[in-house]
Amino acid sequence: MSAIIDAILSETKPEEALVREQLRWHVANNPGQPEKALLNHLLSISTTVQDDTA
Repeated sequence: MSAIIDAILSETKPEEALVREQLRWHVANNPGQPEKALLNHLLSISTTVQDDTA
C-alpha cells in the first residue's frame, strides 16, 4: 500500500494537486494505517465523482 501512496504523492501534474492534498490528509489522519488511508481516500474520490456525474 505504501508504494501506491508514494507513487500518487510523487506525481507532479498540477491538475492532480487536489487529489494529492486529499491523500496526504487521509494519510495524516490514519497514522500507521496506509490501507485505511488509501481506502478512505478512494471512497472520498468515488463520492466526489458520483456527485459530479449525477
